[in-house]
Amino acid sequence: MEVKDYLRKEKEFRSFSTQRKAVVACIALLISSISAFATTYYSRATGNWNANSTWSTVSFASATNAGTFPVAGDVVNIGGGFTVTVNVASACASITYEAAGRSNTVTLNSGIGLTVSGTITIPRATGGGTTNINLLAVGAGNLTAATLSYTSSGNRTRHRLTISTGTVTITGNITSNSNTNTSPLISFTGAGTLNVGGSMFSGGGGTLTQSTSTVNYNGGGAQTIGAFTYYNLTLTGNSTKSLRAATNVSNTLTVNAGATLSLSTFTLGATTRPTSTVLYCGAVTGSTI
Repeated sequence: MEVKDYLRKEKEFRSFSTQRKAVVACIALLISSISAFATTYYSRATGNWNANSTWSTVSFASATNAGTFPVAGDVVNIGGGFTVTVNVASACASITYEAAGRSNTVTLNSGIGLTVSGTITIPRATGGGTTNINLLAVGAGNLTAATLSYTSSGNRTRHRLTISTGTVTITGNITSNSNTNTSPLISFTGAGTLNVGGSMFSGGGGTLTQSTSTVNYNGGGAQTIGAFTYYNLTLTGNSTKSLRAATNVSNTLTVNAGATLSLSTFTLGATTRPTSTVLYCGAVTGSTI
């Protein structure tokens, strides 16, 4: 290679390297700008999600709202004893309930969707027996979130997720701060669906009331099935789903193609056996159904 060609190629390489660094810097600046423009909201009145009067950008007790209402990327705090109704398709980065001695509620209208790109945190409301409740009422709506975290748990169910005929999709884990406390409640009152991409109370604790619901473990990686009584239990995704302990299904067990149900040494149907088992080319290994 001649010196002239070498120098030309070296110049081209340096130019490309400079351009690449500039692109990386622009991307970093864009991400930083998006984060900088995120707004933190507090519920300050009972009202609709898309009403400015429902929100404060200062505190639960303040009427000051320097923004409008939460949108994708914004941080949402629910408290003050108020009920926020999701009346239009809505989104935010996270939702955190206050742990205070009063009831705080987010309720979804029928057919309306709420997308939370991060974590929904529901601490147990303090005091008042079962009067004070932090409630996420999906009803016949549609909720999607990355993770659902129950905190400050105990034995009285003062933090609840309720579903009638709607759909909840948690792409990651459903967790509790305790492996024994039963206060974290997921309650169905109809034929709703819960899709779980990670684990659900994998260490124990929590309460599930089934009605005529379907719980679908649909993660692409290995999953641990919570030890509850399910109405319909569906397993989806190219991975192994393992029982944590003896588990019951009162209606239909479905193992879809690519999924493997690992019973290990546990029994599925220890006290309540499924009335039907459907294997769409899925597999069951281990102990007893």
